[in-house]
Amino acid sequence: MEHRESVAWMTGLAVAAIILGAIAAPILIVRLPDDFLEQRKRSRSADHPVRQVARNILAWVLIVGGLAMLALPGPGVIVLLIGVALADFPGKRRLIRWILSRGRILGRINRLRARYGKPPLRVKESAPSARGGDQSGEP
Repeated sequence: MEHRESVAWMTGLAVAAIILGAIAAPILIVRLPDDFLEQRKRSRSADHPVRQVARNILAWVLIVGGLAMLALPGPGVIVLLIGVALADFPGKRRLIRWILSRGRILGRINRLRARYGKPPLRVKESAPSARGGDQSGEP
């Protein structure tokens, strides 16, 4: 009987996470400033240390939960990306910029933003890579 109860709780949590992710992700994407991918770094130095620690704890819980949901039921990728966005670690802005600037992802984000009357996210032009090609994804 305990096994069924555990499965019911896990299923309920997975469904709640899917619903929350489906609601929160579009809201967060629409609220991003259009120069989000061009900004160097947002200053959080004014954040209270307790707030910084709490945000990082929440972020790492979401990252671990997102990794677990890649194998378990739930929106693993969405939860993982939200956790990465909240965490403070070196190279975070570059990682987020790289993920969001991929052609298909950026196209879907900009279609969603257009639906709500927001301008598309601007992507800073990349310098040519060491291999001689550009990184824009254009032929």
